[in-house]
Amino acid sequence: MPTVFGLIFGLVVLLLLMMAMGSANNVLYLFVFFLASVSISAMVITNDNLQRVRLEQITGAGAIFAQESATFSVLLKNQDSKSGYFVEVKVGAHQSQIEEVPARQDRIVLVRGGSFDRGYQKIPKAQIATTFPFGMLRSWKIYRNKNTFLVYPARKGALPFPLSSENSDSLGEVGLFRDLREYQTTDSPRRIDWRASLKHDKMLIKNFESLAEKSHAFNWQQSQPAGSFEDRVSQLAQWVDQAEKLGLQYSLEVGSLKTETKRGSSQYHLCMEHLARLQPDLSLSAEAG
Repeated sequence: MPTVFGLIFGLVVLLLLMMAMGSANNVLYLFVFFLASVSISAMVITNDNLQRVRLEQITGAGAIFAQESATFSVLLKNQDSKSGYFVEVKVGAHQSQIEEVPARQDRIVLVRGGSFDRGYQKIPKAQIATTFPFGMLRSWKIYRNKNTFLVYPARKGALPFPLSSENSDSLGEVGLFRDLREYQTTDSPRRIDWRASLKHDKMLIKNFESLAEKSHAFNWQQSQPAGSFEDRVSQLAQWVDQAEKLGLQYSLEVGSLKTETKRGSSQYHLCMEHLARLQPDLSLSAEAG
């Protein structure tokens, strides 16, 4: 398919041909035939350049979260004896470009952009294209993939870390006083600072420096103040993400899932995958397609 430059080039060649026919100018005829041969050569080279390259696989590059830009990893394979040049890679509405896919080698292209809802999502339609060598013609291949990828919940929420029942009741293990914060339904009444509560006209509890507070037990009931179902899922995801980044040990109990108290990549992805697939009845969605 001709590009804008290709259309303009074709119109110029047609205009020159008409001038050559009107003036019977042999030199102008030769120039027109030369330009026509260039366009035909460009067509062959452009198609041949793209034929060398094949889109082998599309995967998510790292974890993908709802309401955040996704990044896809596209594997290009060239099994030809010649390199492929200036290949555009498009996934959905977003694209990137690689200058060269060397002969008999693979290259990975990262395509950034686009956001998705939580849960299993289909990989968007992908396309590779090129206008090499002169930018006059565009050749492309379209790939449709039925595979799916998992989108983790959005990591957002305004609620502070809840204290587990073990942390709240183990007053004998607390250390130095840290600060005051508003009372939550998950807090132990034994932590209430009645004097400060009367002074500020709201229920306040004491926070202490404690070894016990280095671990957190997250459960579905603690997220109730967040509001809607999706907001509660996002709040739990935010707690898990923050705990992992801070190097804290944590557990999650939602629906059929009850994890051990620990931290690390396996724990993080186990919790996030469960939250990503969570349905309003706290069951899990099946993988799409």
